[in-house]
Amino acid sequence: AHGITNVFTRTFNLGTGKEVIWDDLFQCEHNPLEIICPIVRSDLKIMLGKMADAKWIDEGTSEKNLENYKNWVVEKKGLRIIFSQYQVGPYAIGMPEVSLPWEKINSILKPPFLILK
Repeated sequence: AHGITNVFTRTFNLGTGKEVIWDDLFQCEHNPLEIICPIVRSDLKIMLGKMADAKWIDEGTSEKNLENYKNWVVEKKGLRIIFSQYQVGPYAIGMPEVSLPWEKINSILKPPFLILK
């Protein structure tokens, strides 16, 4: 048996002190997951190599469930998505992270985040 590790992320605007939520990042006329999901899936399959299970990855990154993308961090070079244990593969893969460069998601970002690219 082994323990379970969880992650919970929160992002704040340092200027205002307000929490930044997912909807603050993306233009409302777009479904950001239509662009994000294929990138994340591809990156995970490459990163995990022989340990990649396409069905597990597809279920854990489904665009039908925003909960799959609940742990994210805004970074200088992009948006980092952190997946929980067992979300996209077995315990042995840990908690995979995928970084989305701003350039790849620029078309769906709201103006305050366009300057981060």
